[in-house]
Amino acid sequence: MENSILTPLIYSAIAGSATLLGFALTLYAKGWVKKYSYAIVSLAAGVLLGTAFFHLLPEASEMLGEDVFLWLLVGFVAFFLIEALIGFHACREGEEHCHAHVLGPVAGAGLFFHSLLDGVTIAVSHEIDPRLGLMTAIAVFVHELPEGIFTFSILKHGKMEFAKAKKMTVAVALATPFGTLITLLFAPELSEHVLGILLGVAAGSFLYISASDLVPESHKSRSIKISLFLVLGLLIVYFL
Repeated sequence: MENSILTPLIYSAIAGSATLLGFALTLYAKGWVKKYSYAIVSLAAGVLLGTAFFHLLPEASEMLGEDVFLWLLVGFVAFFLIEALIGFHACREGEEHCHAHVLGPVAGAGLFFHSLLDGVTIAVSHEIDPRLGLMTAIAVFVHELPEGIFTFSILKHGKMEFAKAKKMTVAVALATPFGTLITLLFAPELSEHVLGILLGVAAGSFLYISASDLVPESHKSRSIKISLFLVLGLLIVYFL
């Protein structure tokens, strides 16, 4: 497959920048974040679900057949175990009784690894079809925006100093294009079967993030209007 390294790197850099945008919003637009964060989270959940079901899974299924469901499950369980091991979930700023955090550096490492895998997903998707790569990058951007909003709060909750928390947030943002670059260097050597496996795992990770982190957060709004943003996310991805 002919592929340009520059294009997917640009996609992943823009997707990773969503973390920095979310971080900036927590510093300079707290009122806006408080007002619209539930809607952003709900929209992100719909975009991730739509990307997994409408784009990643169909492509992976063409390469793997029925085996795609095995790798979908592997991706889902893998991300469950990753979050269980690092003891982390995305609490909102000021949330009380939030016991799932661990020390800031450990949570930061988990966020870095998560973003790294997002970059891998963008690269693999682009290797198969540039349009799929773009769609995946959009999904990553949309879900990394609320992740960026919560990242700084997570690190500060772990008693990390402001300067260190800021540097870690930048590192998390850079992890996405770094994951893309590393993958692109090896992607030409990967067989179609392996690419299909990676897509299946990516779909499973998108499903887990949406179902475990984003949908429960959206439900906290207790608003049908907010819930409809999930449907909007699905429709956007479907028609794209």
